Amino acid sequence: MKKVNFIPKTDIDEYLNDDFNKEIFFYFTESEDRKEIFEPLEFLNLFYEQVEIIKANKEKPSAVVKHLLGLELNKTKLYCLLFCLEVRIIKASNIAYGDNETYFKLTTCVDFIKREREKLEAKLYAIPDGFENNLEECLKKFDLFQKNEPEMYENFKETIDRLKNMSLSKFIEHIEFLFEKSKRDYSGLTVSIARKEIFIREQLEIYKKANLRFKKFGDYANDTFNKYQPIFTEALEYWKSELDNLKPFATALPPQPIDKQKPKLTINQIALKYVYELLQITRENSKEIARKYGHNSGEKLFQRFTYYSSTANRKGKPIPCTPKKLDNKIKLIESVIELLPTDKQERAKDEVSILKKIYEAEYQ
Repeated sequence: MKKVNFIPKTDIDEYLNDDFNKEIFFYFTESEDRKEIFEPLEFLNLFYEQVEIIKANKEKPSAVVKHLLGLELNKTKLYCLLFCLEVRIIKASNIAYGDNETYFKLTTCVDFIKREREKLEAKLYAIPDGFENNLEECLKKFDLFQKNEPEMYENFKETIDRLKNMSLSKFIEHIEFLFEKSKRDYSGLTVSIARKEIFIREQLEIYKKANLRFKKFGDYANDTFNKYQPIFTEALEYWKSELDNLKPFATALPPQPIDKQKPKLTINQIALKYVYELLQITRENSKEIARKYGHNSGEKLFQRFTYYSSTANRKGKPIPCTPKKLDNKIKLIESVIELLPTDKQERAKDEVSILKKIYEAEYQ
């Protein structure tokens, strides 16, 4: 691993001339829980040192990941770091798009970082089956212990209270994570208004039930429910608002002309075409490119381009993987190959070959 000569900053204001850095600052200062994870200046110094290390060692993605996992950070801190690195290195790779070699090395590093971040995310936010019931039983036992052995309970009170708080905090973090995740998933949807409405109504159903989750429990659990309720209520109000925002589009769209010609290429085909041709789609030029092909949403095109810029997203199995989904993915890339100049087809053909081998191994 190549070393870098990174000089940490001593004043947080030196970082706050960048929107990305400002978002990080707000993230770690606007919530009491997050204040305990990192000081903004501490995180940004650590973060930008790792950015420089990744750039210097971009040709060694496995060594980069090994270095990151070897940092003396707990799982929550490491998750925050990997998540932000993934976003920032994607931006750096887009900037380097004119330099093909640098671009592909950086995107490979992103693939490795993303893989570790997703594994860590699964560990941090996975809630075992029956967690709520087990938690309730545990709390009841603590209450009986306090009632039947008050003197002994006092000796262990600090430890018991800590165990209670750890268990409850784990569950609250999970609920909070799911809410934020569903918001991110919704913002990335590139589907019809009707499909968006289905997604929102599913979320409304989840959080209507969540607001009733602990009514069957005893006093202590109902006190706990009061801690959860602000999160559930916020989620419920958020999705009600999103549904209200969607209704004008669902009801006030002008009738579409019957003879309107559909775009010749889909958003996915356009995004892949630009990826394979080593052309860049940014937020600034995405709308113009989309209109060129008969589409209206530049943001959708930019999101799909960003997604397909990852080698793992192009060559990997769809999630969840079914024969139909995998076959559709193969057909999508095959449909793009014929659109490419001859000298740009090889990579797409190689990736189709990999996907076909996966299909044969899984389903034939």
